Amino acid sequence: MQIDSQLLQAMSIIVAIISIVVAFIIGIRSIRNFSTSRKASVFISYQTQAYDKELMRDQIEIVNDWSWKDVDDFRHKYGPQANPEAYAKFVSVAGFYEGLARLLRKGIIDDDLIPEMVAVGIVMFHEKTRSIQKDVFGSLVRQESADLLDYLYNRIKPPE
Repeated sequence: MQIDSQLLQAMSIIVAIISIVVAFIIGIRSIRNFSTSRKASVFISYQTQAYDKELMRDQIEIVNDWSWKDVDDFRHKYGPQANPEAYAKFVSVAGFYEGLARLLRKGIIDDDLIPEMVAVGIVMFHEKTRSIQKDVFGSLVRQESADLLDYLYNRIKPPE
């Protein structure tokens, strides 16, 4: 029994096409798995940072102990020239939340993954600093920072 060369050629083409389709499916699955793994890695990293004692202490101090009448009073008490240590705390906490907002906006993490305690911190920090954010961040060149804090707050805040 002899196999026709055209049949053999057709079978070879079909096998090649099936191989390409299988390789494509495996590639797509690998990309999805990598993407999920990457998201998990970023989430774990941010989760670890969120529960850093120093960051938590800084936020608690800002929310509970600091007070100001307006942005000029804030700068006089906590600004970079008047109180570099305090200002570093403010920038550290605000920067953490800005980064979290960027991750949410890019879809790298989902807001339902943000733990309740972090969400409470976001709401408290934003509500405490809302009146000065635009002026303080506007003076730092990147007005986008205040917009990102607004974005994060609006994604996280409890429904009214």
